[in-house]
Amino acid sequence: YAGGSTMTLVLRSDKTTLKDGQKPSDLKMSEAMVFIDKGQFTCQSYNQCYVSVKFDGNPVEKFNVLKAQDHSSDSFFIENSKKFIKQVANSKKAIIEANFYNEGLVQFKFSLTDIDKAKE
Repeated sequence: YAGGSTMTLVLRSDKTTLKDGQKPSDLKMSEAMVFIDKGQFTCQSYNQCYVSVKFDGNPVEKFNVLKAQDHSSDSFFIENSKKFIKQVANSKKAIIEANFYNEGLVQFKFSLTDIDKAKE
């Protein structure tokens, strides 16, 4: 954990083929996932994993997360991606707080102003 970690937020579409003239940024986003370059996510509870997210000045919300199918501990999927993606599209910043092995709760800040806004 020395030197810090970088969290990457990925919004992706379930469509795999572009129509003629269509750009990737034209696709409707359907999944949100998070990756960490150093460290391991852990769950607060054995049965249910979640992260806390704050968009702009709104109250903190808990989003249930799902582990990757390969059970890797460096990524997870946001369970209610539709709601999450909508808030990303309508916000300027986000803070994601997740639990990490041997570190506890850690917050990562995202600026959402310079990204292509997600299509709902």
